[in-house]
Amino acid sequence: MGLSTGEIMLIVLMIILLFGAKSIPDIAKGLGKGISELKKVKEEISREINTDNEVVNTVKQVKRKIVETGEQLQSDILNSDIVKDANEINQNISNK
Repeated sequence: MGLSTGEIMLIVLMIILLFGAKSIPDIAKGLGKGISELKKVKEEISREINTDNEVVNTVKQVKRKIVETGEQLQSDILNSDIVKDANEINQNISNK
């Protein structure tokens, strides 16, 4: 949505009529400070979002490692001699 030159001039004229020519610099200064503050807040929010994304990615990596470790432990246990011996004992008991 762009404003034409005529529209901008009309807005400036309305501001001069409403506030007077002497107060326009103060109004502009206040607007400048407000815009500056909004930019700072936007940058802070962006940093927080990036930090949150990094935390989420780290949590996902840790979760993936835990799952991988659990699967490896399960595989190691199932393939261990103790389990094989226990299965052999169960089969011997079942056969008797």
